[in-house]
Amino acid sequence: MLKSRVTRLRVFWTFFLLLTACVTVAFSWSTVRDSRGSNADAEVVRVENRGHRAFLRVRFTARDGQRCESDLYWSQGATSLRAGHPVTVHHPSGNACINVRNPRNQGSWLGVVVGALMSIVAGVGTYVAWWQPYIPPPRYADMP
Repeated sequence: MLKSRVTRLRVFWTFFLLLTACVTVAFSWSTVRDSRGSNADAEVVRVENRGHRAFLRVRFTARDGQRCESDLYWSQGATSLRAGHPVTVHHPSGNACINVRNPRNQGSWLGVVVGALMSIVAGVGTYVAWWQPYIPPPRYADMP
């Protein structure tokens, strides 16, 4: 009974450590690609107003010359935007047509920080689950 419980704990903490490490790497990679990106001047192709925010389709040319058409949410001055208006957008490095955002909305490092903290917790849990405690020999075992 105890042996299977210890094995389940070891499997759980090891799996949790691997999962949090992979998620942290994915968030980090996405955040780094976004920070290496650049701004581009875009033209609004379509506007869908949804309350105080607007869903825009924009057309722009990325820094590497790639022509893109992408959808994004826009919150500042959304009611005044019409098709044909110029706006500035931020795109990540690599595939510039994906994850386009308003340059005023900064990329978030929150996922990286939370992932790193959870990886630390998972590392400690894995260490404790696999750690073999040292049991000292009985004090008077060899005495007559």
